[in-house]
Amino acid sequence: PTNSPSEQGFNPTFASAQTTIGLTDGTLLRRVNGEDICNVTPGVQCTAYLQRLAPPTAANPNPEWSPPQYLFDPATSTYQFSRIQYISGGRLVATGARWLVKAGQRVASSPVNALMMVSDDQGLTWKNELTFSSAEPYMFPNEFDIAELGNGDLLTVFRSRNLTAPGLPVTSAPTQDSDTALLRPQRVTQA
Repeated sequence: PTNSPSEQGFNPTFASAQTTIGLTDGTLLRRVNGEDICNVTPGVQCTAYLQRLAPPTAANPNPEWSPPQYLFDPATSTYQFSRIQYISGGRLVATGARWLVKAGQRVASSPVNALMMVSDDQGLTWKNELTFSSAEPYMFPNEFDIAELGNGDLLTVFRSRNLTAPGLPVTSAPTQDSDTALLRPQRVTQA
C-alpha cells in the first residue's frame, strides 16, 4: 500500500503507533494520528482520522488507503483513539480521548474527555456512546480501555487527572437507556 507517512517524507520514529484492525471482509481499518503528519502532509488535519484498505483483488491488485474519514469536525474538536476492537454482535468499539478545541490547537491544559465510539456497520459510521454531566464536563482521562462483561455490558476503565481532587478514582455504572448497553462514567466518592 502507498500513502504511508514514511512514503510522504515523514520520519515515523517519532510518530505515535497506529491503531489498526482487520475487518471481517479482509479490509484493514486504521486510525492515523493527524497530529503526527499534519505539518508535512498537505490537506491533513491535526486530529485523528480513519482510513480503509480493501484486500487486493484481480481487478485491483494494488489497493491504496482510502481518503481520511474524520469522525468529528476538525474546526471544533481534536480526538485520538488508542484502541479499536470487536465486541459481541460484530460491533466495533474505538476508545480514546476528545478535546473540544480546533484541530492543531490542543495544548496540555485543553479540556479533554474520554471517548468511546461504536460502529455496527464495520466502521462506516460511528456513534459517540459516552455522555458527561454539565456539573463535571471534563475528566482528563488517561490509559483508557474497556472490557465486555458476560451479560454484554461494557466496563470502562481509565485513570483521570482530576484537577480539583488529584488521585480521585473514576469508575463506571450501568445504564439501561442505551440500545448498545454501554456504561456511563460515574465519579467514585472517597470514604
